[in-house]
Amino acid sequence: FDDVRPGSLDVVLAHLKNREGEAKLLSGGYSLISLIKLRLAQPGLLVDIVDITGLDGIMETDDEMRLAARATHRQICGNSIVVDHYPGLIDLAGVIGDPQVRNWGTIGGSFAHADPARDWPVSAFCSIGCRTRFTKEPVKYLTLHPSTWFMRG
Repeated sequence: FDDVRPGSLDVVLAHLKNREGEAKLLSGGYSLISLIKLRLAQPGLLVDIVDITGLDGIMETDDEMRLAARATHRQICGNSIVVDHYPGLIDLAGVIGDPQVRNWGTIGGSFAHADPARDWPVSAFCSIGCRTRFTKEPVKYLTLHPSTWFMRG
């Protein structure tokens, strides 16, 4: 596979558009690398987003908390906003994987791969009214409730 490490979100989106269906995002890599090792994923291009600023924050607005895609499990567990207002998330983040996974694994990777063995349970986010905002051209953002990600029935 090829790999690139763009310096801006616009370049990331261009790579994803140009190599649609074969490009995969990489940040922490703990879910994706396991899939590649097991040959369950064979991307033609890895787009490393570790240098993209603004994707690793945890912020609070008047009515919500925002976890950016590159926020690690460790950052979430130790963040004062989470500690003060969402203590249940600390209980989840503190037991995901092992210390290495918590230090490098990201919330975005957890959601993208929905790996129940070591990731955030979608049901936990559904229960607190979580919404997920995706960047997609030509619409800048698409917001979905996690329950819409999976087939039901």
